Amino acid sequence: MPRIAHRLPQRQTGFTLLEVLVAFVLAAIGIVALMQAFAGGLRNLGKMDEFVMAAMVAESRLAEVGILYPVAVGEMEGVEEGDKYHWRISVSPCADPDGLAVMPEQSPGLYLVEVEVSWSAGRKPASFRLPSLRTKSPTPWIARSVF
Repeated sequence: MPRIAHRLPQRQTGFTLLEVLVAFVLAAIGIVALMQAFAGGLRNLGKMDEFVMAAMVAESRLAEVGILYPVAVGEMEGVEEGDKYHWRISVSPCADPDGLAVMPEQSPGLYLVEVEVSWSAGRKPASFRLPSLRTKSPTPWIARSVF
């Protein structure tokens, strides 16, 4: 009797359509998540850029107190960058740690100087506040050459 070779049925290799669709769905979900993360990062970068600019405006205005503006009780206001950043400087007598006002006769002229910068950040306003202490010196500061 002749021998008949029995062949086992060959299995097909590769992916089924369902496996391919599941892989595409998972890849799409991952790509969407990455795009949202990058968009959020760019949005936060824009907000941080505005915050850094406001801090620079506040620092420059604070540096001018005692040089261009007198250290005297009161308030001053202005704008920077074409009406985007509104700043306000308020100078008041300094209070001691217990919350009692320091009397001018008892202190060397210590004043609390606060610079507040506000701007419109999208739909809601944002602000940055920078406090400092200054003394009222009897003679104005004069730049002297080292040479």
